[in-house]
Amino acid sequence: MRVGRVESADIASAGWRLTGGFYLSEDERGARALRKLRRKSDRLSTLVSGRGIFRGPIFKRQYVEDPTLGLPYVSPNDLDRVFVEPSGYLSRKLPADLLETLELHERYTLVTCSGMSLGKALLVREDMNGLIASHDLIRIEASKEKVPSGYLYAFLAGRHGRASIRKQTYGGSVKHIEPEHLFDLGIPRINVTLEEKAHRLIETFSKGVAHYVAEMRAATAEVLAQCGISSPDLFQWSVDGRRLGWSERRLSSESLRAMNYDPRAGDIRRQILKGKHSSLGSLCEPSLFKGKIIFTRVDAEPEFAALLVGQRKAFRPRPDGRWISKKSIRGLGLQVPAGTTLIPSHGTLGENELYCRALMVTPRSAGYAYSGDFFRCVPLTDAIPPGYLFAFLRSDAAFRLLRSISTGGKQQEQHPTMMWNLPIPRLSAEQEAAIDARVGGATKVFDAALDSEMSAIELVDQAIEEAS
Repeated sequence: MRVGRVESADIASAGWRLTGGFYLSEDERGARALRKLRRKSDRLSTLVSGRGIFRGPIFKRQYVEDPTLGLPYVSPNDLDRVFVEPSGYLSRKLPADLLETLELHERYTLVTCSGMSLGKALLVREDMNGLIASHDLIRIEASKEKVPSGYLYAFLAGRHGRASIRKQTYGGSVKHIEPEHLFDLGIPRINVTLEEKAHRLIETFSKGVAHYVAEMRAATAEVLAQCGISSPDLFQWSVDGRRLGWSERRLSSESLRAMNYDPRAGDIRRQILKGKHSSLGSLCEPSLFKGKIIFTRVDAEPEFAALLVGQRKAFRPRPDGRWISKKSIRGLGLQVPAGTTLIPSHGTLGENELYCRALMVTPRSAGYAYSGDFFRCVPLTDAIPPGYLFAFLRSDAAFRLLRSISTGGKQQEQHPTMMWNLPIPRLSAEQEAAIDARVGGATKVFDAALDSEMSAIELVDQAIEEAS
C-alpha cells in the first residue's frame, strides 16, 4: 500500500481526477515538485549552444562489412553498456552532412525517443567520441556559459528529469518524443554551488568509466600479445571461407555438431594449446561452475532483498530490476564474490547478442543477485588471478571459442564438458599478477565512478525535493 498527501490544487490541476495511484506515482510526484519550482527554472532551449536540441533524420542505412570502409554505428541499446561496441559500420559514401549530424561528441546528453526505455538520459563519454549513433536519440549540446553539462545530465537522468520528459510523450502502443517537445522543458536552477558540485561528480563518473574501458581493453590486448594468440575481428571471421565447408577427422562422442569443430575456432584453440595452459573448469569453484539455476522469485523490500539482474541489464552501468528476498536465494549461488567472471549461458548466435560475452563482478556489483542464465567462473584461491582470467575471457578470441562449443536449437548454451575443458592460456606468476593488478586498479576507479554518478543524481533530486 502506498500512502501520501496530495493538495487540493494538484487534484484540480489534474481535472479532479480521484484515482489515488495516479497522484502517488513517481512520475506525478516528480512533476508536482517541478511545478513548484517553475519560477526558479529555465527553459532547456535557452541553455544550449551549437546544434542545440536535435536528432538526425530518418535515413536508409548502408552497411559495409570491412571496418576500414565504414564508420562505427551504434543503437541506443549499444550505448547503454559499459563497453560500447559498434553493431555495424555505415558506409562512408553516405552524405557527409548526415554523418556529421549523427556523430557523437563528448559531454552530449542523449535522450532515447522511442521504445521501452523512452526518456532515458545517456552521457557521451570520451570512449564514445566519434561514434555514429541512431537517429532514435535526441542530442542535447549544453552551453558551457549557461549551464554545467554534468548538472544537466544529472537532472535529466534522475527521477524528476525523466518524469518531466515522459510527460511530453505521444503515440499509441509505441510512444515517441521529438526534440521540439523538450524545448520548453523546465530545468531547475536552485543554486550555482549545487550545479558545480553535481557537474564535478559527473565529470568524475565520465572519466572514470572511460579509464576503466581503456584499461580493460589494454589488459586484454596485453594477454593476447604475451600469449601469442591472434584475435580475429568480425570481418576477418566472416570472410574466412572455411566456414562454408571443411572435412573433419577428429570427431568425438561429445558432439556431432559441425559448429563444435569450426576450423576458425580450432586455430585459436591450437595457438593456446601450443603454450602453457589450463582447463577453465580446473581453475574455478566446481560447486558454482554451472550455467543454469532455477529458483523461485520472492519479492521483498530493498532492506531485506538483493537486486535481481538478468543478462541484458548486467552489462549496463546502472542496472535496474526487481528486488527479491535474500533469504529465499541463500545457498543457490545467485550472489557471487567480487572477481567472479560471469558468462551469459543462454541465448542466440547473433553477433550483437550478449551470449558468451564475459562480465566481471566488481566489489560494488557483488551485492546483486545474478539470474540463473550465467556461467559462474569463481577463480579458486591461488589457481589463477581473477583479473587475468577476465582479461582473457572478455577477448574476441575467447568469445569465438565459447560460441564454438554451443549446443541446442533456437536457444543456445555451452556444452558443459567442453566448457570445463576450455583452454585458458597461462603466463608466469609475475606476468599474471601484473595484469591482475592492472585490472584491479581499473575496477576500483570504475566503482568509484559509478558512486559519483549516483551521488550527483541523488544530490540533484534531493535538492529539488527540499526546494519544492
